[in-house]
Amino acid sequence: MLEKTPVEIKDNRELKPYFGRMDSALTDCLNDGFEPLFIPEIVDERINSDRDSLIWHRPFYGVSIKVSGKSKGGNRVTAYCHKPHFFCSPENIGWKIQRGIVNGAGIMPKDEFYRILDMEDNEKVFVMDYDLSEQHHPPTEISIEKALKDPQTIPFLGGRGRAEEYLETYARIYKNRVRIIYEKDFSIQYLALARFLYLGYGSYPTIDSDNDFDNPCWIVGRRKIQESGEKEIAKSEDDGEKEDKIQETGEKEDSPVNIQEDEKKPVDEIKPADIIHAEKFSFRKMLKNLRSKLVGR
Repeated sequence: MLEKTPVEIKDNRELKPYFGRMDSALTDCLNDGFEPLFIPEIVDERINSDRDSLIWHRPFYGVSIKVSGKSKGGNRVTAYCHKPHFFCSPENIGWKIQRGIVNGAGIMPKDEFYRILDMEDNEKVFVMDYDLSEQHHPPTEISIEKALKDPQTIPFLGGRGRAEEYLETYARIYKNRVRIIYEKDFSIQYLALARFLYLGYGSYPTIDSDNDFDNPCWIVGRRKIQESGEKEIAKSEDDGEKEDKIQETGEKEDSPVNIQEDEKKPVDEIKPADIIHAEKFSFRKMLKNLRSKLVGR
């Protein structure tokens, strides 16, 4: 029996699954106000959930990646990253797929690859010698004990303690065997090649880093902490301003068009629908001002 080690306490915020090509699934997740989970977060959710929970009943991709390339010092390395990175952006994923993938892997810009290597902390970013990362057995099912010794297991799952706890939980819920799958990603051009990580379940007991960028997949999102609080604050402020205006003028505003929310959005989050929405608002305001001037005459 593997020694039990503590992991993070379960986060009770709502979880929601999304399906599609990674860029599409991520877009839907973010637009709904949810944060896509990295593999260690999915692992923690599974450890702290019973077998009937949603988190155990789908094979989920995380937004975690494995990326292989050549370091600034000329060494062949592989990094497992469980922190925000270049491919957390749906736009970047779609752009790289459109420009071409290499054997299913996405090409990461060199400066982004070096940035990941610089973030190595053996908690959320793990870096290892590429040749060591590829020294593994064929993709057949192996025992939990052997799986823990595989070079990919600990960096993939997010550390030894989490890996031990997850494998023990998996053995208790399903069976004492898993399958570990890799893809050799070191091109002749020494590009930095990335793949999303995939965690199977049940009859698909995989710890898998051999996933094509354009595959359809399941991801899981957790509701953002700020979502409800920010809306309540904004609603309270809007209601207060409206009440003050009614008391001053005795008039009620037209049906509300909350342009402030559009102004707060980062440029890369503003969608065509938002632009149309803002243009309609500006046009209606212009007509209202013009009407006021004509009446004033």
